[in-house]
Amino acid sequence: MVSDRFYGRGRGAFAAEMFERLEPRIVLAAIDGLPALSALELDTNPVVMFDTNVGRVFLELFPQDAPGTVANFLEYVKRGQYSESFFHRAVDDFVLQGGGFVFNENEGYRQIFEPDLGPIQNEFGRPNLERTIAMAKLENNPNSATSQFFFNLNDNPSLDTQNQGFTVFGRVLGEASWTVVQLIADLNQQDLSGQSAFAGQIRDRFGNPLFTDSNGFSTTDPEGNSPRVTTSAFTQVPIVNTFTGDVQPGNLVQLLNAQIVKTGDGTAFYTNMVVYPEGYASPTSTETLKLVNPHNTDVQVQVIARYEFGMRDTTLTEITIPANATVNITLHDSSDPENSLVEQFNPYALEVYSAPVESGDPAAIAASINRFDFGDDTGESFVLVAENPGDRATAWNFAGVLSGLDARSFIVWQNLTSSSAELTVTIFYRNEFNASLEETADFTLGANRRGGVDLSAVGSIAGLPANTLVSVRVEADREIAVAASSFIANDELPPRSSTLSGVPNEGARTTIIPNVVVPTGGRAVLSILNVGGSVSPGFTIRAFVETSPGNVATITPGFQLENNTRNQLVLNTQIDNISTIARDQPFTLFIDALSGRQFVTGVTVDYGTQSGAPAGGPVGGTAVHGLRNAATVHHFADSFVDRISSSEGARESISLYNPFPNQNVTVRLTYRFDDGSTIQTSLVTVPAFSPVNIRPEDNAQVLSKVDTDPERFANFSIMVESFEINGSTPAPIVASLQRQDNRAGDMNRLIASGPIQFGEIVPLTDARFQPGSQA
Repeated sequence: MVSDRFYGRGRGAFAAEMFERLEPRIVLAAIDGLPALSALELDTNPVVMFDTNVGRVFLELFPQDAPGTVANFLEYVKRGQYSESFFHRAVDDFVLQGGGFVFNENEGYRQIFEPDLGPIQNEFGRPNLERTIAMAKLENNPNSATSQFFFNLNDNPSLDTQNQGFTVFGRVLGEASWTVVQLIADLNQQDLSGQSAFAGQIRDRFGNPLFTDSNGFSTTDPEGNSPRVTTSAFTQVPIVNTFTGDVQPGNLVQLLNAQIVKTGDGTAFYTNMVVYPEGYASPTSTETLKLVNPHNTDVQVQVIARYEFGMRDTTLTEITIPANATVNITLHDSSDPENSLVEQFNPYALEVYSAPVESGDPAAIAASINRFDFGDDTGESFVLVAENPGDRATAWNFAGVLSGLDARSFIVWQNLTSSSAELTVTIFYRNEFNASLEETADFTLGANRRGGVDLSAVGSIAGLPANTLVSVRVEADREIAVAASSFIANDELPPRSSTLSGVPNEGARTTIIPNVVVPTGGRAVLSILNVGGSVSPGFTIRAFVETSPGNVATITPGFQLENNTRNQLVLNTQIDNISTIARDQPFTLFIDALSGRQFVTGVTVDYGTQSGAPAGGPVGGTAVHGLRNAATVHHFADSFVDRISSSEGARESISLYNPFPNQNVTVRLTYRFDDGSTIQTSLVTVPAFSPVNIRPEDNAQVLSKVDTDPERFANFSIMVESFEINGSTPAPIVASLQRQDNRAGDMNRLIASGPIQFGEIVPLTDARFQPGSQA
């Protein structure tokens, strides 16, 4: 969801906000530059990362020497208190101090303060040597440390005897990290104690006024205590650039992001991350995060929420998922809002980090989000895009996004870096004369922040006719993850929404869209965006059906595309003229551009009169993008069989397509349930250049398992493994999950979900998939 601060929503928009949906996401290699495990004193010690505007610092913590201090420090990290703070004191050849204060454009100057953590007991034991980190405290009070810490810039033996010793609880890890600390300490210092920005009563991170009790501690209780005001803490503030006049946040050394990159419960760093750029907890919604460990060893998982406004970070949970198990985490339940893990009314992105419990191969997991709101249920998978930092996406594309009258569409994004990002959003559309037009808008996104835009606020997009589809490209100077969310804001129509993740970078020459349906009484629209850099002389569109293996129908688009333009093709007429494909019958589209052009494709489906909406009305059913890669392993975290509803319920299928022109492949499915049990199928043959649909409800073992506890086991995960015909050599295929959900009665909703891809991931332009090849 999105906020009024970015989108200027009025009071009347509140009901419409509830219908935004959850999107497919992106997977990245988690953290760049991680230290070697051998660099730690103990391979079970936790490690924290500080990203500053000067550089990155890794810290090894010593829970064996100062368990209470380390636990307190980690709790401040998990609650996001240190993120967006600044270093407020540097004394040459002595200490560099931070962890006490925040200063930004929106909230001004505030103090880091968590009253329930309180002052902690002194645990002095290790000497204050160069490169160590220790807790600051009040003078003459050994048990007064709270959030503030300092780096020892030299050996400081005097700190071992003052105030019963200052507790050392960690050290700077590695030369690169120590160089950053020294760079900060060597910066010019300025006295900011007289700045008006720091005048007046101090507030905490949540805006509560702070007071000073008789012992010198902060408190939110005003009774018998004096207002807390700026002290002499800012006489030696390190400054990244010299300035005159009022201080700005950019003048300070900012701790942009603090997070745990290795727990103390294992011997491995978080080396994988899935990102989901949109979430919103409303008074009527329920959101569940589904996680799947497809490995034969236990995996540690950390879930972080990055918010759009206010305090940016919260670590929602840290758990260990047993081997081959699934876990469901309730993020928000409208019937129990007091126990919500996420903030209500504050849009957020999710970052899910994973690591093997023991060091070894990376332990990537599959993940999805399920949301139920206003009688409408949807679930989407996180999507694997890139693990190589050089391949991470700074541009994202959408072939078809709903816009125009009665439509609300949002493009939302997550900054995956600890640097501010500049973004440009370009919207491509055609007017009533079929002329190609575009609108652009520029945005700034803070480090690790979530943001977005309401397309109706950009140029003339709000004035487009109903039933308009547009294409969108988002470009940034930093790595980002982007999703689109569309719904119909008309109280006279049932809720109709379209959810979609973007296609990263520049699209592809060849794409496949499995399990397309042209519904009776509705329509399906194929959208194509040319991002290839030149005019396209044309492209081919072929349709394949499961019931006629090898029988290919050709669809003629009837148009060409200039670079950075879009067009669309209503598939109803084409399918009605193909004898082998009927309405409501799934088929697969194979779209291939000529001369190597780069395209983004997608299909938007609406059930029209079946949902009470006119067949010519807005296309708000579901949207899927064409897939660019085949893989040998696919994971679907959120599969579902309805055994409770008295209606037709939810009918789900795994759509498989064999891209080899001259080679049959075999597939095996493994169903995983949250009690750790699994069901594995026999091998199924998928003919060359043909689709096959596999329905979980047709598997008697799956139904028997679900029937033992329908409330618990109706949701499960599916792993699809594909092989050559011998059943042992992996062979890449294309797979997607789709669910036709009829449980709400008059809504016939098609929900599409992409997989997490593992194993060998191969572009569809690979020579093995070209006609005439011998794989």
